[in-house]
Amino acid sequence: MPETPEYSICLLTYSREKTLTARCKELACLYGKRPDVELCILDNGSTDGTSQVIAAWRILTIPMAAGEPGWTFVADRIRENIGFGPGFNRLVGLSTGKVVVLLSDDVRVFGDFLGLVGNVISSEGDKIVVGQTVVDHPAGWNQFGPKVIPYLYGHILAMKRNVWGEIGGFDPLFVPAGYEDVDFSYQATLAGYKLVALPELPVRHESLSAERYEHTVRMKTLFAAKWGLSNIPERP
Repeated sequence: MPETPEYSICLLTYSREKTLTARCKELACLYGKRPDVELCILDNGSTDGTSQVIAAWRILTIPMAAGEPGWTFVADRIRENIGFGPGFNRLVGLSTGKVVVLLSDDVRVFGDFLGLVGNVISSEGDKIVVGQTVVDHPAGWNQFGPKVIPYLYGHILAMKRNVWGEIGGFDPLFVPAGYEDVDFSYQATLAGYKLVALPELPVRHESLSAERYEHTVRMKTLFAAKWGLSNIPERP
């Protein structure tokens, strides 16, 4: 097994035991026999059977850890939900791979996304952040007066480890969730990084809850205040 995995898939989850089971099955079918892959899961204060799901998958990986070729399985649990951004910050800190892939637990996986991610990172160089979709047009939530903030949807983000460190991860200002992806993308572009969209990634984001409109309005206000932007439109 390599001393340092090439890829760390960082999967943050909260009280979605059935969803987590589905993600683990999908990822195991694709990458379970690859020693260059590390699966890192953080249970972000779940109150259902998520911890039992993780324990079961940890047991399933023991034969691989004993010498059979296979991925590295890393898991941790915290007692209280610390939010999307701080959760991923902690999760990336647990991981060791050269390329980190942030994956939300409500993203279905249909095929090998690591191959596509690896190819573009190899060809484009270090100064990129990869996702599935870039919003680079005026879309309300990314409009601040005349200024439009291009951003990558945060359901899947990939980059070399040093990129995450240089940008500084997600700002814990935006808790429990909302605008981490906008803020991270903005910080990346200000630092000279390129946002690269791969719409062909074989994944699909399936949001499991309705958008909390009022909360998102508050997060937009925080983002505008942080960066000294005109918060217009205030309510897209």
